[in-house]
Amino acid sequence: MKNSLYLITGIWLICIIISLYYISSYMFKISEIPHALPIFPQNQQITFDKTKANLILFIHPFCPCSYATVNELKRVLAKTNADIAINVVFIKPKGLSDIKKNELYQKISLIKGTNIIFDKNNVIAEEFKTNTSGSILLYNKNGNLIFQGGITGGRAEEGDNLGKSKLIEALKKESGQWQSPIFGCSLSIK
Repeated sequence: MKNSLYLITGIWLICIIISLYYISSYMFKISEIPHALPIFPQNQQITFDKTKANLILFIHPFCPCSYATVNELKRVLAKTNADIAINVVFIKPKGLSDIKKNELYQKISLIKGTNIIFDKNNVIAEEFKTNTSGSILLYNKNGNLIFQGGITGGRAEEGDNLGKSKLIEALKKESGQWQSPIFGCSLSIK
């Protein structure tokens, strides 16, 4: 009886350790190392504001990780009081009839001064060379890329992290070549 109790306890502990390993490897698995265009492209759907820095956030409406990105972006904007043009490229997958009823869309639309652009076939995302929800690109007023990456420490992880710190630094200095990994869902999921 005592030996079987030790055996069951041992198996139970091994299962917990394996489960924790898989959960943590998923949460902190980098989705994309960014390789965005170094100069803001001539895009007909996103108007480049030459008077200030331009931030572009790519979002998939069904990515649960992107809620953390939006919350972190709000914190960054509150902390820096940066005067920037904010464009959110919202992927519009098939089957989503009214995107404006999407909870993530509604949360983003509350960010003051945000311009939301719908990317029906990932055309804009492909043009900017990004494919992960939660990707942020920051171009200075000269059109040079000064930040690319994510601002969460893992999938759906909020709190202080390297990406958020680098974005804050890029907003303050309006120069540099800051980069951080992106944790999120593919922009092409249906």
